[in-house]
Amino acid sequence: MKKFCSKCGSQLDLGKKACTVCHAFNPFFIAGYASSAPDETVAKVEKQEESVITKEAEIENNGLLAEQLEREKNDLSLKNELLRVKEETEQYKKETLDLVKGVKKELEDIDKENKLLKERVEQLNSNRHVEVAEVTSVTSSPVKQKSASSGKIIAIAAAVTAILIAGFSYFLINGSNKTTEPQTNLQPVTSVAAVKAAPTPKTETRITAADTTHPQKLLAAITPPAEKPKPVAPAPTPAPAINKPAAIPFSLNATRVIGDLVGKKLSGCDITINSASEIDHVDNLVLVEKLSAFYLKYKCTVKIKQGTDTYTASPYMYYSAEGTFIKVDGTNCE
Repeated sequence: MKKFCSKCGSQLDLGKKACTVCHAFNPFFIAGYASSAPDETVAKVEKQEESVITKEAEIENNGLLAEQLEREKNDLSLKNELLRVKEETEQYKKETLDLVKGVKKELEDIDKENKLLKERVEQLNSNRHVEVAEVTSVTSSPVKQKSASSGKIIAIAAAVTAILIAGFSYFLINGSNKTTEPQTNLQPVTSVAAVKAAPTPKTETRITAADTTHPQKLLAAITPPAEKPKPVAPAPTPAPAINKPAAIPFSLNATRVIGDLVGKKLSGCDITINSASEIDHVDNLVLVEKLSAFYLKYKCTVKIKQGTDTYTASPYMYYSAEGTFIKVDGTNCE
């Protein structure tokens, strides 16, 4: 007959003093009793113990698996973070190289513009020197002609004066001879006073005795016809020094700025303005400085919308004095 423990309900072994499960006292203990039937309780306990051990092993294995999965997950996250940092480093390096190339190109453009400006200034200076030399030569030529004519006139006046003195001396001598020795049937004087006062055809002038009594006739006879002076061209007034007026800045407005910005790249925002509709408005347009007599530098504030992005740029825009667009510096953009 089977007996059960009143405490845990397990089957009691009549040959043992206590319950094999809860170790409570077995009131049905019989000394020397040997059970012929297999001990089902012991087998059940052993089975339960094996089940508990198996479950603990499974729990332990699950814990190890979870730890391994967590470790693998952390390793994967770390690898992804390293890859992201590497990509960002490569991108930053590329942007830095592009920025350096852009700055280098702008410096080369500025150098070329400076050389071109220097060549223009040298050309203007050389042209000015040539024009001044031409004006000087034109001014000095009439002066030289006038000096030559004045020298010729002075020479002619000196010759006429010498002739007058000689004639007057001759008149005094002949007048004194006439008072002491009266003569009749006077013959014409054969002396010829051929005076060459200027390059004129050779003429022979005879002076008669009647002429000697009249100083005016004598003077008219010995004085060659005066050469009409050649008209002297009036000296041209010296041309005023050629000073080109300083270029007056042209009138720049927002509409012109928008048109000149279309198709240009703003390196500060790394964007290109494709059409005028992308420019919302232009403010604060001012002339910053005059780089020279030929170049002007303006600054303005431009608001740009491309899709859902909005940019605010403060570019520097370069124009010639005549209003020709040269370039745009769009590094200041955010």
